[in-house]
Amino acid sequence: EQGVPGFLIHPRQGMEIPYMSKAFFDRVRLAVQTAKELDMEVWLYDEYPYPSGICGGEVILDHPEYLCKRLKRTVSIAEGGTEVKLSAPWGRVVLARAYRMNGDSFSLDDYIDLQEYVGTGYAQEIFQYRGLTQYNKKRFFTGDARKVLNWTAPEGTWKIYLVTEVVMNHFKYFENYIDTLNPDAIKYFIELTHERYKREIGEEFGHTVKGVFSDEITAFPDSEPWSPLLPELVLKKYGLDLVHHLPALWEDMGEASLKARYAYWSTATDSFIDAYDKQIYEWCEQNNLMYIGEKPIMRSKQLKYFHIPGIDSGHQKVGAVPNMIVGKNRANGKMVSSATHFYDKPAALCEVGHSIGWGMTIQDLKWIFDWLAVIGIDWYIIHGFFFTTDGLKKHDAPPSAFYQMPWWKDVTCLTKYASDMSRFLQNTKRDARILMLDPVTSTWTSDRDTKFFLRNAFGELQTQMMHHGLDYYVIDPELFAEGTVTNGHFNIHNEEYDMLVLPPMTNLEETATNKLIEYIENGGRVCALSSIPHQHIIDNSAVGRLAELFDIDASYEWSLYRSGEKQTSKASANLYFAADTKDLVNHLNSHVNKKWIINPLDGLGMNQLPSMTGTGKAGEDVLFIVNSSSYKRTLEITNPKGITHTIELEAFASEIFTADIIQTKADVVINLDRELYFNAGKPNALRLGYWNTSFGDNESAYLETAPFIDQMETAKFSYPVTQKNYFGCPKELAFTGARMNYETDFLCRDIADKSTFLMVMEPSTLLGDWTIDINGHILKEEDFVTRDVYLPTNLTVNIGSYINDGINHIEVTVTSELSYGGLRNPLYIFGDFAVKKEKETWCLCPYDNKGSMESLKELGLPFYYGDVTFSLNEALPVTDKEYVNIELDAEWLTDSVRLIIGDYETAPQAWKPYIFKVPTSLITGSEQNIKLQLRNTALGLFEGEEFDRAKHAYVKL
Repeated sequence: EQGVPGFLIHPRQGMEIPYMSKAFFDRVRLAVQTAKELDMEVWLYDEYPYPSGICGGEVILDHPEYLCKRLKRTVSIAEGGTEVKLSAPWGRVVLARAYRMNGDSFSLDDYIDLQEYVGTGYAQEIFQYRGLTQYNKKRFFTGDARKVLNWTAPEGTWKIYLVTEVVMNHFKYFENYIDTLNPDAIKYFIELTHERYKREIGEEFGHTVKGVFSDEITAFPDSEPWSPLLPELVLKKYGLDLVHHLPALWEDMGEASLKARYAYWSTATDSFIDAYDKQIYEWCEQNNLMYIGEKPIMRSKQLKYFHIPGIDSGHQKVGAVPNMIVGKNRANGKMVSSATHFYDKPAALCEVGHSIGWGMTIQDLKWIFDWLAVIGIDWYIIHGFFFTTDGLKKHDAPPSAFYQMPWWKDVTCLTKYASDMSRFLQNTKRDARILMLDPVTSTWTSDRDTKFFLRNAFGELQTQMMHHGLDYYVIDPELFAEGTVTNGHFNIHNEEYDMLVLPPMTNLEETATNKLIEYIENGGRVCALSSIPHQHIIDNSAVGRLAELFDIDASYEWSLYRSGEKQTSKASANLYFAADTKDLVNHLNSHVNKKWIINPLDGLGMNQLPSMTGTGKAGEDVLFIVNSSSYKRTLEITNPKGITHTIELEAFASEIFTADIIQTKADVVINLDRELYFNAGKPNALRLGYWNTSFGDNESAYLETAPFIDQMETAKFSYPVTQKNYFGCPKELAFTGARMNYETDFLCRDIADKSTFLMVMEPSTLLGDWTIDINGHILKEEDFVTRDVYLPTNLTVNIGSYINDGINHIEVTVTSELSYGGLRNPLYIFGDFAVKKEKETWCLCPYDNKGSMESLKELGLPFYYGDVTFSLNEALPVTDKEYVNIELDAEWLTDSVRLIIGDYETAPQAWKPYIFKVPTSLITGSEQNIKLQLRNTALGLFEGEEFDRAKHAYVKL
């Protein structure tokens, strides 16, 4: 009904149906059948909950040999004659060597093998009051198995490496994970997951069911991938003994480090692609499905094995500087849209909208869609539409953009906009004549600081190029090597490019280096930022030729550049060595032909004005421009015909222009910075989210509702130590239960009729044995009935007869043996009243019914959830046009609004500019009543917060 064309079935945390059970698949079939009847698409999500690959833990339950491993290293320096005792985490010993130090460095070939000096030890002492006979009541044991090195160093200085291969632990949800470089593990995952879905609903594959979404999976641990298979794979691919070279992964050992790191990362990347991406991709191909998703991108060539590649980005509210393009590949939309272009994929997607909080507006989502569209993302997968937000579940990466949001009734404007934007992008050929090489191998081989610098510089360069209308594609070096060069132009994907940009990079694979040299020597234009490839990785003898061509110092030190010393190049006119990002962007602006020229007239420059240009389906020139800032912008735009127009872009607004620039103008502007009459469409709410909480006899604190264990941590409550004993094993601390007492007060003044007052709570708000005492009246679980107040699952009880004039006291007592028990969610009081604060106490009182639309809090609606109708009288002009365009002028307005005149109600408008089309036949020419119906977010009710635009932060009401 709201225009959402399809959905992903995502089994998430909080699901109460057993994953992969009959009950689970009964509901999957129901969802698919219902979607079929409604002509909606269904996409399957391949995990519970995430990351993908483990089937809710079943893969490693059945095959512990597929457990993900990681390396743990213990490093020490010892002088000759010193007895060395090193303890390493329990696991297979991969490397135990002492390297002879020569000053501050050492050679990988000058070492003593210490494997025979390593044995098993235990790090923990255990004492127990237990015995096996009546004569002995005390026992001593040991625990925490370790690998222990005991060795006396000979003469000299030695650096000792003790490296063990351990099971990766403390991994979210599953504790452990799978070896994603092991193809057998992934094959078993497919058998447990994909094949089960095929048996249950396979007849709808390629019809109602369109594909499978994979999420967040990569080679783990993602910062330092490992597999027991990796050394053999590296040896086979590069002839390099990875175990021998392990210290070179962590130490700066010059060329040895460069070659080892490159071989390590390249092999891990290709092994992951072969084990995971290719197997999933091929299974989907065989079963008439599409493989889609978002996950860490090790290098962009792996996106070839997605049918629709994706990113995880777009989790900000308007007013922030958008993270449009970042150095982190997983959030770099240009990386994904470029791969979509080069590998002929039908779309590029983004998982958008999680973790913005319950204050997310439709305006926020539209603004995100806009800057994602500029960088080529044309599928918007909103995270998420939750079945329930009851109790603690509302905190699952909120918000839910579903029926739990008051603005859900108005979301049609967003779904139509997303559909139109996607269609526009699909039908527009971008004016991208610049190629940018992906510096992936440079980040692989760099130390931590340099890697951080490279990624940030890569993201900032791209952001500034998009702000200046300098469109481009990012290309993987391997794909770049497949291109051809003709008359100074680079050809790939049946397209010709005029300019190649090298972001900050230190090295390049040999095939790509050779192609780059060929391009330069044939008159190609190259612009390099701060460095050119100069390091040798896997015998790249051609890299020295680049320094000759650019006529710069190939041994240029990064530390000099980063300290402010810039190199200059005396190369030919076709080669440019830019000192910094601004320099490079200026050079490109001077040397790249742009169809459209954008000139800000407001002195604010080009920042936060991302744009793209292209050619439409009918051959027309188009410009899409976004004002991602919170300022109104005045721009001078010169179209491809050379005609200049002056336009205005409201804060957060966007426009699509063809050569004949036409902006919708308002016939009348209504300023909202004034007092208006208002009427709340639903009962108001008092949120009781903070309580004077006491534990035991002497400890108390003013705390937000949360599970016992979290309140104890926040308040630093003391908890008596209780132990669990297992014979011969370390003792464990246990939670054996708690009793908490919660108290709060509120005021009630001048409310004549309290008969409709309801206490409302969500299921699972109270966990344990509990009572609620309101002014001496006891409420228990059986007193509450289900009633839809703000959600259909609300539990309610009428408390009007219990409410006093003046001060009211509520006391809640909860006893539970579960650490996550307690008063975990707010209690609410709903009724016909305003809510105002007297000093630090909330007061229920009559409405004033008049005030500023800017602040619901000032109207007595701080926790209100729903629609509020404001009323004003305005004289509207009569015109000879069919419609009158009425604009609402309010710098602070970001909520969804409908305009009502008489019985006529406009479609919702939820972003700037707020312009409504009203039939002229409704306009009298004299003063008439206009109603504005505003629908807010769930922020006040769910979190007890409001959004402070000046601080760009949620603040407590």
